[in-house]
Amino acid sequence: MKKLLVILLACLSSLAIAQKKGKVFYGSIESLKGQSAINTEYTYDSMIVGVDKLEKEFVEEKKKSWDLKEAGKGNDFEKMWMADRKNRYEPTFDYYIRKTTGLTVNKDNPKYTLIVKTRRSEPGWNAGVVAKGAEIDVEVWLVESANKNQVLGKIILLSQRGKNATGGDFEMGLRLQEAYMEAAQALGALIIKTTK
Repeated sequence: MKKLLVILLACLSSLAIAQKKGKVFYGSIESLKGQSAINTEYTYDSMIVGVDKLEKEFVEEKKKSWDLKEAGKGNDFEKMWMADRKNRYEPTFDYYIRKTTGLTVNKDNPKYTLIVKTRRSEPGWNAGVVAKGAEIDVEVWLVESANKNQVLGKIILLSQRGKNATGGDFEMGLRLQEAYMEAAQALGALIIKTTK
């Protein structure tokens, strides 16, 4: 019985590591071999926040909570929540794809585009003494830039977790930004491994 339990735990941990590293679950990303540039696009459609909340529900709850502390602060939260995508997450992802793979992230004319679809966000929290790090689940589609309906490959990156779970990460955006860094590094490592 103990042997069976040990084997089961080993299988589960290797599955978790494989998902953390990223896995191609449709098609192939070998088309990126020999490429020097890539385009990136981002979507957050149907994103779940936490365990099972639709993003819209999460934002409404947070707005009410912030408004209880100070009237009008809820709108500030919503603006920040949306702005962090363009100001933090997307530039961070682009930077670490470039740093990890050497691919230039170019919005102009690359042959291929990575469509980064955030499926789930866990913003985490920090109460000073105890904290929970942020994490994201991301699906990345490799498509032809000229015909985005032509999906060449799909990659899943589960439980991409920011490293800084304590100290200095009282800001939700910073915690999530680190999760996007982790996701980009995991994707970059998969691209390098596949296109050697």
